[in-house]
Amino acid sequence: MKSELKKDYFSLLKELKVTRNSSWSDTKHSGEHDSRYRAIESNSRREDWFREYQSKHIDETTTNSNETNEEKIERQREKDKQNRIDASIKKRAEEVKEQLSGFQRELDKEREQLKKDKAIENFKALLTDMVRTPDA
Repeated sequence: MKSELKKDYFSLLKELKVTRNSSWSDTKHSGEHDSRYRAIESNSRREDWFREYQSKHIDETTTNSNETNEEKIERQREKDKQNRIDASIKKRAEEVKEQLSGFQRELDKEREQLKKDKAIENFKALLTDMVRTPDA
C-alpha cells in the first residue's frame, strides 16, 4: 500500500513538473488539492518523498545529460563529416569546371583555326579559278 501511495505521489510530482530546482513550498501549494497528495497523511513524509523524487530526478537528469552529450558529440561528428564531404565535392566540382573551361577554350581555338584554314582554302580556290579564267 505504501509503495503504491509513493508511486502515485511520484506521478503527481512528475505531472507538476518537479525538477531539482523546484521548492517544496511551491510544490506543496500546487498539489494540495490533488487526492494523491491528500492520501499521504504525514506532511513530513510528503516532503521526504519530494526530496527523494528530486534526488532521483537529478540522477536521471545527469544520466540523460550524459546521453545527450554523447548524442551531441555524435551529431557533431556526423555534421563535421558531412561538411568535409560537402567541401570535397565542392572542390572537385570547381576542378572539373576549370578543366572543362580549359577544354572549351581549346575547342574554340581549334574551331577558329578550322574556319581560318577553310577561308584560306576558299581564297586559294578563288585565286586558282581567276588565274584559269582571266576574263571572268
